[in-house]
Amino acid sequence: MQRNLLLAILLTAAVVTVNVTSVVYATQGGGAQQLRYEIVESRPLPPNTGRVILGGKTSTSAGYVKIAVGRRKLSASRSMDDKLQIFDASGNAMHTRQFETRKYTPDQGRTEIEGIVSRPGAFSKYGNFYIINTTLVRAEPGALYKFRREIFDAGGNKQWEEEVETGYDSNAPVITLSDFDGSSVINNYETINFLSPDGTVIKEINDFKP
Repeated sequence: MQRNLLLAILLTAAVVTVNVTSVVYATQGGGAQQLRYEIVESRPLPPNTGRVILGGKTSTSAGYVKIAVGRRKLSASRSMDDKLQIFDASGNAMHTRQFETRKYTPDQGRTEIEGIVSRPGAFSKYGNFYIINTTLVRAEPGALYKFRREIFDAGGNKQWEEEVETGYDSNAPVITLSDFDGSSVINNYETINFLSPDGTVIKEINDFKP
């Protein structure tokens, strides 16, 4: 709650110091406790920033903007992630990645995305590691499509990659990245894989179903 509140203010507020009061309910129907928060630091973000990932607390910052993801408008009702920028604790840009897209206008007259499309996936807690998913083969609804999953560290160094084939309308796996070393847990709902930092499967659990 604290994190979401601060993110909303960081994305919209000018460089000022403000006080914020939050009401927290410990139990349903119970009493409430008021907590006061104060923004003690504000930094400008790149234009068109759509979301941010905060880095860990340091000696000079209570949690600086580690990753800023830019948004690009495609039409009146559509937009997509356009750029990923990574900063150090002093606000200096360490790494930038521009996402690759191709657009076309199908017979229906709508503007869609076709072909190669890269977009950010999961992030570790403080942005030390992140995933980029790139669509390789686009399929019609009900068919299979292929994409490439790549894991990078905050310096833009690739840790490992894999090509995945899945159903067009299948649920996306839930991926958790370790902020410490980039190891991961991938939950595909019927299978859970535990992976080392280099992408090697350490353990697989597949003997359960809902």
